[in-house]
This record gives sequence, C-alpha cells and structure tokens, in this order.
Amino acid sequence: MTGSILGVGALFVDTVYMVGDEFLIKNKMEKGSVAEIEEEEISALTKTITDKGVIAPGGSCANVMRGLAQLGWKCFLTCKIGNDSFGEYLAEDLLSYNIEIIHERVPQPSGRIFCFVNEVGERTMRYIPGAKVKSEDLSQNHFKDKRLVHIEGYALDYGSIVEEAAAKARDAKALVSFDLANYMYVAMYSERIKKILTASVDIVFSNKDEAQELTNLPPRDAAKAISDLCPLAIVTIGDEGCWICKQGEEPLHFPARKVHVKDTTGAGDLFAVGFLDQYLKGEHLQKCAELGAELASRVIQVKGASLKI
Repeated sequence: MTGSILGVGALFVDTVYMVGDEFLIKNKMEKGSVAEIEEEEISALTKTITDKGVIAPGGSCANVMRGLAQLGWKCFLTCKIGNDSFGEYLAEDLLSYNIEIIHERVPQPSGRIFCFVNEVGERTMRYIPGAKVKSEDLSQNHFKDKRLVHIEGYALDYGSIVEEAAAKARDAKALVSFDLANYMYVAMYSERIKKILTASVDIVFSNKDEAQELTNLPPRDAAKAISDLCPLAIVTIGDEGCWICKQGEEPLHFPARKVHVKDTTGAGDLFAVGFLDQYLKGEHLQKCAELGAELASRVIQVKGASLKI
C-alpha cells in the first residue's frame, strides 16, 4: 500500500442505550433522526432508561479512520479534542490505533452522542456539540502526499470546511470520498451537497434514506442519479445489500451478509472502511462491496461503532 489517508470530521464519545419504540414516541423522537440536545435535557432523559448504556469512542469519520488504520493504512485525522476527561479518552483511543491527530486540544468540551437503539437495531441520535475543526484550521500541508481524503457529511454544520477540504484535496491530487451522514442533513443541505459532489468528490456513500432525500428516487435509480454528479456512487440498503454505480454505467447490486442485528450504529462507517480499503488496492467493485458488507455485518452484531478488525 502506498500513500496515507486523511479524515476530516469531528470526534465524539458515543453512549449507546437499548430502548423500545415507546420510548421514542413518548419523548417525541422521530425514528432515525439526529438532533442537538441540552445537557440538562439528556440528563433527565437518560434517568428514565433502565439500560445503563455502553460508552465507546465515536465520530463518523473517526470510525472510518480507526477501521482503515487496523487494515494497515497510515491515517491522520483533522479534528479538535476537548480539554476534559472525554478528550483524554478520545486521544488515547486514536493513539492506540496509531492515528495521527491534527489540531488536538482546545478549551471547549468534547462532543457527545447519545444513540437510542430499538429492538431491531435502528438508531436515533441526540448530540451535545463539542469542539469543532473549522476551515481556517486547514493547511494545504495537511493534504500533501495523501492518497485519499475522507470527509463526513456532519461537517456540513461546520461552516465551509467540507468545500475547503475537498478543494485542498483536489489540489493535492488526492481522491475524495464523502459520506452523506444522515437524511436530515441531506434535507438541510441538498443543493449544497449536489454542488460539492459535482465539483470535488470521487466516491460518495449514502444509505437508502439519504439517497432518496437527495434524489426522490428508490435506491437503484438513486445510485444512477447520484453517479451523474460524481464518478462513483454507493447506496447501502441494509440487509438487502447495496447498489453501486460508476458514472456513465448501469448500477450493480451486491448482497449483504445475513446476521442478527443488535445495533446499526457504525454500519455505514465500517462498510466504507472495507470498500475503501479494497478500492485503494485496485480491486474490483465486487471485492470492495464484499469486504464492506463483511465489516458492516460484524459491527451491527455489537453495541456501538467500535470494532476490532
């Protein structure tokens, strides 16, 4: 393997709770949604849950870097870590994978995500935002000699950092992969996302809800439509596998691994890990999809997005 990988995103500490749908209904949470929450509100909310919860290191892009680092890639993550106990926990975790941290410590608290997972493994998330990396923190030097730059869609909330990072990656002649994050983010930023995909992205990852929000089409047709915007579009469809479409070609379907689902947190991130590892090694799309499906199937059998590969 040649070249290193840079991730652009935010770090979070995840706490995963197993709940019933009645909990979501009672607390007026739309299933699958992501929203900001205040410390006092989450404190009161979690007191009503019998499950004690599992704490794990998180952050969408960070999850991808953790996975790729375990597969032997040299990874860097441009992020900010709060100067608190959660920050210590996150920094130690990344260093354990030999991931080099750019912009490490700031006075603000670390971000936290609370994942509420129902009986069939579907997750609903609430978050307390923490320290955020901004476009002015990026240096062209960070992108030098990078084979790939992976950007999370959640960074759309952080000013123009997605556009800045993608442009700097293009200038450095690095591949750019982009994850659409969540259907609510796609709804908020759909026109902006389309411009980013057209201008700067080589590979885009989405699930069926995000793809439908962006295109108003079912998964196969959505993959085709998204590939009109960028060279390679991947639409994951849970236990039905995924559709992958190269620009100018017809979509290809690849199956998922059939396993018992405990928690879907991290499924998309670990699919991206397997796919990108094989893609960067020059393998065919089938092998890319196979390793993506294998790693996704493994992470959905545990609580949280932390997976030892």
